[in-house]
Amino acid sequence: MTGARIRTFIAQYAVVIFLVLLFVGFSLDLPETFPTTSNLRSMVSSQSVLLILALAVTIPLRTGDFDLSIGAVTNFSAAIVAVLTVKHGFGVVPAMLIALAVGALIGVINGACIVWIGVDAFVTTLGTMTAILGLTYLVTNSEVMGGLPTSLVNFSSKEIFGLPLAVYYGWALAVIMWWVYRYLPIGRQLLFIGGNRESARLAGLPVNRIRFLSFVASGLLSAFAGL
Repeated sequence: MTGARIRTFIAQYAVVIFLVLLFVGFSLDLPETFPTTSNLRSMVSSQSVLLILALAVTIPLRTGDFDLSIGAVTNFSAAIVAVLTVKHGFGVVPAMLIALAVGALIGVINGACIVWIGVDAFVTTLGTMTAILGLTYLVTNSEVMGGLPTSLVNFSSKEIFGLPLAVYYGWALAVIMWWVYRYLPIGRQLLFIGGNRESARLAGLPVNRIRFLSFVASGLLSAFAGL
């Protein structure tokens, strides 16, 4: 491998390399507690929702936009499913589909305000975040929801090979999005738009449409994280 290729590899995978070095360092410093099966399982399981949210925020981020509402969308999605199934007797699947649709709708609102109206992304998503947090309290009536259907709980917490399903969802999405970003034209188009929107527009890319859809995808993934 030439020097240029080594530098390119390090630039592309710097975060992964840093995480590996960090893991090795902690393992050498705490050999009795850190590199254990139970600790690894705990770390991976506890970060599954954050992984999905991190993937969601990368979509508009590649186009040069921010989406600060992802956490609020996640909470709102979870609240919708809980209220519909526990209080209103909805089936699990219809409730989940409604929650996903609401997440996508929030993405539509964000995208319309930012792309078509021209409001700054930071301001727009900060505002929708605040509004959605209020709606979450309204939907749940500020109550802690209990008595969720078993099938809904199993959707994320059922274990396979010692890890909950939420972990597999997160890593499957990570692999899919890595493949999309690296090998599909849309992945390169997102990055091109984020680098220089005017050049991307002159090159014939539908810049506004792609930016708009990036917010819809972000809202949809954030809602899935809530599930």
